[in-house]
Amino acid sequence: MIRLRHSLPLALYCLLVGLSAVPSPAQAQEASLDLRQIERDLEGKYGIQLKNGSRQIGRVVAWDGKTLRLEVELGGGSAEMQFAADEIRDVAFPGEEYLMRLNRLVDDPERTKDALALFRALYKQRGPYIEYLDANELNFFDRYARYAMNNGEPLMAVSIINVLRPHIEDEARIRSLEDALLLSFFLAGMREEAETQAREWIEAADPAGSSALGWRILAEIHFQEERYETALWTALYPVTFSTQMPMEHLDTCYAFAVAAAGLDRQPEVQVRLYREMLDRGLSWPAKIPALD
Repeated sequence: MIRLRHSLPLALYCLLVGLSAVPSPAQAQEASLDLRQIERDLEGKYGIQLKNGSRQIGRVVAWDGKTLRLEVELGGGSAEMQFAADEIRDVAFPGEEYLMRLNRLVDDPERTKDALALFRALYKQRGPYIEYLDANELNFFDRYARYAMNNGEPLMAVSIINVLRPHIEDEARIRSLEDALLLSFFLAGMREEAETQAREWIEAADPAGSSALGWRILAEIHFQEERYETALWTALYPVTFSTQMPMEHLDTCYAFAVAAAGLDRQPEVQVRLYREMLDRGLSWPAKIPALD
């Protein structure tokens, strides 16, 4: 099992959120007014459910992870209440309607920048209260990590996964997050980290299992460093053990084996593997620069 040894300090987490929330000039021209309104809406009234059964509704004045200060309406004015972290059972957020809007943006490939901006705003709102969220609410963080990883923000994905991981108990979800973390390290250009994690992943993996991610990452690293024979044999390992059952990343392993065989001057192996790949109904993977 991969050890998540790279949990980011709170200060760095906040820095990443703050920096990534700054729109580019093009984004600012298109959506700055909308984003400001969203942020105002997300700073609205929270619902704080306490362990003693009472519920308070108000605006958060401050929250440092230990004490929550909440401004509540009282008669014709307002009052500030304080609650210790261990008094709180649940937190309900303002702006729930933006989750539906986020779904529409994610489904539109032309609105990726807007989707990322809304993800950031919702993450900034919900992240500090993650310990109070249930398994269903935690799905938001999982979705954001994968969306960021697949849309040019793998370092943000690393940060989110490290924040999310301590709150997940289901073993299947943990393994899925570990796979996403490994791929995010690699996509972020953190090659040393990715190689170390890939080797750990391989040590714990079944070569005939449902994923070939570790071998795919290691084969690509060898390929990029022009160790073509090593890349070939690394990529072939899960291919050799694979069955007719689906295996994630098997197509990429085949592709690196084919490319490495050609560059290693083994044309007969290259042709055989490419024909085998096609016979198994696997397509040449897209969006991998090393294979273009």
